[in-house]
Amino acid sequence: MATTIPTTGPVSMKQIREYIGLNNTVHLSSATNPLSLRQIFYSPINTTNLNTYPYFALSSLRGCKFASYVNSARSLEAGKDIRNQIDGVQSLWFGLSNPVQNAGYGQSGLLYTRNLGLPIKLHIQATSGNLNSLNLDTYSRANNTFNYYSCGSQGGASFEIVNDLHQIRLYTDPDSASQFLIRIIPMLDGGTEGTGEHVINMVLIFIEREESSFEGPIRR
Repeated sequence: MATTIPTTGPVSMKQIREYIGLNNTVHLSSATNPLSLRQIFYSPINTTNLNTYPYFALSSLRGCKFASYVNSARSLEAGKDIRNQIDGVQSLWFGLSNPVQNAGYGQSGLLYTRNLGLPIKLHIQATSGNLNSLNLDTYSRANNTFNYYSCGSQGGASFEIVNDLHQIRLYTDPDSASQFLIRIIPMLDGGTEGTGEHVINMVLIFIEREESSFEGPIRR
């Protein structure tokens, strides 16, 4: 499940740095490099520009969140368990939300609709058997770069990549089952794992049927 910055109590710059994966100085509300906290969680759609809200303080970060979603609008957050035994496919979209500007939807412009500069680590660990039947499509950066990976290519027990991802598609081979834990981790500086990770336990099963007796699922 996703981890939300607490909605009550004190909020510190150190806490937010650790959440987003930054082992360095972070600015609160200016347009900076690396990105300020205002740019990360409150940027308008498809930009990392500063928003036009007149007030922004450290308390504005209460309730902000990095999360994975099961729809491209980033309005339906992925739960802690996902199971698909119909066609063995699951797509996820990544987003950053705040409770003021986008009502908790993951539509801050840094990740919506494309990733404009937040490295994200995917760590996939088999929970039964291995990952040899699991496949991964990724979409990254402002130009929506596509990459394909066979998740069994790093030994079979686990698989890991880091890229500026905004969407992924996981799918198991025909007549196979893939059971795994996926950790989706923000790493703003590209090297520090953020505490704001989203962890999902996933089961994907795809059993092909005889075409003559059953019109099986069509993957899209």
